[in-house]
Amino acid sequence: NISWSFQNGVLTLSGSGQMEDDYNIADYSGGNQPWWSFRKDIKEIVIGSGITDVGSCAFWDCSNVKTVTLPNTITTIQACAFYKCTNLSKITLPNSITSIREYAFDGCKSLTSITIPSGITYIYNCTFHECGLTSIEIPQGVTTIEGLAFGNCTNLRSATIPSSVSTFFVRVFENTGLTDVYYLGTEEQWNSIDFVSNDAIPSSAIIHFSE
Repeated sequence: NISWSFQNGVLTLSGSGQMEDDYNIADYSGGNQPWWSFRKDIKEIVIGSGITDVGSCAFWDCSNVKTVTLPNTITTIQACAFYKCTNLSKITLPNSITSIREYAFDGCKSLTSITIPSGITYIYNCTFHECGLTSIEIPQGVTTIEGLAFGNCTNLRSATIPSSVSTFFVRVFENTGLTDVYYLGTEEQWNSIDFVSNDAIPSSAIIHFSE
C-alpha cells in the first residue's frame, strides 16, 4: 500500500503500513530498492503519514540526501535504513518511534545532532556508528546500549546517560573524542551498571554524577 515518486531531487513515499511489505528490501545489502539506480540523485526524502516503518536498507548509500522528513506514524527505523547517507544533516525523529535498529544511521558523517525519541528503551549495536555527532543525550527509559553504538563518532565530546541504563556492551564510545559523561544518577547507581567490558567508556572521560 505504499507508492513513491521522484521529482527535482525529492523522493516522496505515501500510503500506509510497512515499507518492507511492499519493497522486499534485503537485510544488510543494497540493490533491491526501486530507487537504487538513481539513489545518488536523491537530495531529500519525504515519508508521508500512514507509513509505519523505514525499511531495512531502504536508503542505503543515498549519499547525497541532506534532509529527511518523517511522519508521527513511524514506529520503527529498521536496520541500515540510512546507512552511508554521508550528507544527511537534518532529520527529526518523532516520539512515535519506539525502535531504531542496528546500523540505522551508520556512516551519517554530516549528522551533527539528533534527538533520540523518548520511547526508545534499547540502543542497538552501531546504530549511530561513524556519525558527526558532537554530543548525545540518551533518554530516560533506555536500559541497554550495545557495542559500538556511538563508535567512531570522532567529534563526540559529551554524553548524557540516564539512571535507567543497566547494561553497557563493549566499545560503546570507541574512537570518539568523549571527554565528559553526565550521569543522571548517583555514583552508587553508576557502579551497579553491568559493564560487559571495561572498554565501554573511554578511560580518559570524566564521569559527572547528578547527586
